[in-house]
Amino acid sequence: MQKSVFDTLANRYDTPERQTLAGIISSHLKPHLVGTPVGKLLDYGAGTGLVSLPLANLTNFLLLVDASQEMLTLADHKIKQLGLGQTQTLVADFTKTSPNVHADVILVSLVLLHIPETENILQAFYDCLNPGGRLMIVDFDNNPNVSHPLIHSGFNQEVLQQQLKNVGFQQINSATFHQGTALFMKQDASLFLATAYK
Repeated sequence: MQKSVFDTLANRYDTPERQTLAGIISSHLKPHLVGTPVGKLLDYGAGTGLVSLPLANLTNFLLLVDASQEMLTLADHKIKQLGLGQTQTLVADFTKTSPNVHADVILVSLVLLHIPETENILQAFYDCLNPGGRLMIVDFDNNPNVSHPLIHSGFNQEVLQQQLKNVGFQQINSATFHQGTALFMKQDASLFLATAYK
């Protein structure tokens, strides 16, 4: 995650388009969290909390982690406004330092595409999960129309499943759940959810 870029974007990050997409993602995630007690949910690359703050009441504790202090400052304002006492933020970059926190569920929404070494960050998530913990990844399917030197052009779900398996994850599943216009670098794109357990 590129701290300086996201620090610069922070104050104008919550565009109507991002809010709409975050709402679609949160709505899809809710059924996957309802009915299963979630002790601690960690949202990695949480930004301003667009995706995870609506899920806060489904967990005993929500931790928003991001490398950008500016993004999390905005998230802190939202947390205060919403009165979410069981929610905190943490400035951290798991690509640079080993996480010293643990969670029952880790959510990674539209973040993996910004991280060059996919398997390394998956290992960090595995190490961060409690035994039996679950990783939930939302990202774009591989898109041949997207090419940028700083991001992945989406992900092949089968390749990602194998990377998760290589790290040690089990019960790995993934499926596309949303398609839309101009979603990814102004290109039509589809989103998938991948889940895996430690």
